[in-house]
Amino acid sequence: MLFKFTLFFALLPNIGTTLIPSDTQPFAFLFAGLGLVQFWLTKGIRLYSISIPFLIMLICAILSSVFFSTSIFSIDSFRYFFGYITAPVIMIYILSQIHQYDSKRIAKVIDIAIYVMFFGIFLQMINLSSVVNFFVNRAIFSQGFSTGRGFTSFFTEQSQFVSQLGLTAIFYYLINELTRKRVIILTCLIISTFAGHVLVLVFQIFLAFLLAIIISLLMGKINLKKYSKRILPVSVLFGLLFFLRENIIVIFENLNLPVLGIRRIVSLIEIGGEYIARDEGIIVKASGIFHTISSIIDRPFAFYLGSTATPNFAVEIFETYSTLSQNIMSHTNLAFPLRLYSAFGNWIVDFGVIGLLCFIILTSLVFLRIINNSGDYLIKYLVSFFYLIQASLIYVPLSNPTIHILMAFIFYYSLHVRPHRL
Repeated sequence: MLFKFTLFFALLPNIGTTLIPSDTQPFAFLFAGLGLVQFWLTKGIRLYSISIPFLIMLICAILSSVFFSTSIFSIDSFRYFFGYITAPVIMIYILSQIHQYDSKRIAKVIDIAIYVMFFGIFLQMINLSSVVNFFVNRAIFSQGFSTGRGFTSFFTEQSQFVSQLGLTAIFYYLINELTRKRVIILTCLIISTFAGHVLVLVFQIFLAFLLAIIISLLMGKINLKKYSKRILPVSVLFGLLFFLRENIIVIFENLNLPVLGIRRIVSLIEIGGEYIARDEGIIVKASGIFHTISSIIDRPFAFYLGSTATPNFAVEIFETYSTLSQNIMSHTNLAFPLRLYSAFGNWIVDFGVIGLLCFIILTSLVFLRIINNSGDYLIKYLVSFFYLIQASLIYVPLSNPTIHILMAFIFYYSLHVRPHRL
């Protein structure tokens, strides 16, 4: 039961109580922690190779808090520390229990999380957003569609809802439970957000498949006919949607549905960097990856938990960060948010070379395990792995428990290759 609760709250990481001043609520961590203590008391302490980089980062976070932080017990310090302790606890617990659950039982838990998401949308449709706001910090949904924005369900904002749905789809795909019905349901949920982040999601999936196919080709383990038959109709569909983009916007407006997200996608496709320069939301979310690159160049020996909140952080990386932003995103509107939108980037920003080495060790462990043991399911696990790495580098924060559970699933599945049962 603790395993199911951990998975459920990991898929809905913002559900909790507004008494806890954090977007990401600690319930997945708490259930995983209880389960891990129970397991260690009965079976003895067990660790896994994939947990080593996370444990090293946790040790660094503890040392930084003890020796360098001026306010160890403040709320802000706890927020920075929370992601570091969440990851190893959840990952070790999941790996200790996953062999007991087949894919059908896991899919049922994911289904329940999806039903809850639909319930959140229903509450917002009937103007009962106050119920959602009671369980989710900062989730103040505008009644009706006057702002042109879509639904958030039990998440803080539309883009986070979309990114979480992307991770949920990968869960289904990884355990071979992504049925046609579930694809339709997930698509409906994604459309309901009307978020420009949908474009990022599509690009991520495309890039993950492209990388997986290239590696499979290099290893001589792919049937090109099988994939070429799928690529053509998908390409035609996207081409048709782009050609009819203005008509789609008109239809949505006539139905009195929000079109802000759709307009953002169209603008991003049509004018690219020029549009990005005007969209504060994209700039803030993309800042995480630029902060990471700039940190490893300008401050490789950093060792401070919550580096982004220090006064000198922006000054130290300013030159490299501004150069990257201007050259890649065509703007000078720089963002230095206190919260880093990059889970593994957090390691590098806070702990420099040590964080980078831990990230390399982690990705190497999982990648080598996949290519050495996945057999006929190589592409499935590579797609899941590349998608997760992209999400964790670009916009998912370290405190999000979903990415840690998904990494544990990929690590386990790539050795225990069973398409229908664990």
